[in-house]
Amino acid sequence: YLATEAILRFGSDDQKRAYLPKLATGEIIGCFAHSESNTSPTEENISCSFDGSKLTGQKIVVSDGDVADFAIVSAKNGGSVGLCIVDLKSDEVDINTETTLDPSRSHANFNLNSSAEVLEGTTWESIQELLDRAAVLFAFEQVGGSQAALDMAKAYSLERFAFGRQIGSYQAIKHKPYNRQDTNRLLHQTS
Repeated sequence: YLATEAILRFGSDDQKRAYLPKLATGEIIGCFAHSESNTSPTEENISCSFDGSKLTGQKIVVSDGDVADFAIVSAKNGGSVGLCIVDLKSDEVDINTETTLDPSRSHANFNLNSSAEVLEGTTWESIQELLDRAAVLFAFEQVGGSQAALDMAKAYSLERFAFGRQIGSYQAIKHKPYNRQDTNRLLHQTS
């Protein structure tokens, strides 16, 4: 969704028409390529560059980079850092799949020496805005995952039996505190 967010926020009308309908239907997949080293990317340490026609450089550990059709890439463009769109199906992009600790998403490294399309008017502040929006989207994903885990635990406690009873009926399971207010209430009841 970072690629989609970048095009929604910063793309031209032509770029929006070209990419957004296909992203919405799942016909294409986009990714966001920002990191170049094991340190946090900063405006000063981005070395990937766009000279108006060619994008050159390397990006590492790009989430979904090995399955994406295009990438939104942070790169120096003149005196500032902005965003470009790169066609990952091009022979000018070398993609290497990486194994990481996160098995829920695939990752790849890119070696870029390819043509690119600039997202006009993007700056380092645009990238920071995109990353701020990403934090909110990742939080939504985590809340959804947490709710699913809670629902699964509840369902398990209602279907699992021990000593002829659902384990969810035992006090140790049934009255688990789920927040500070419940914890305080339970502590006061037992004292």
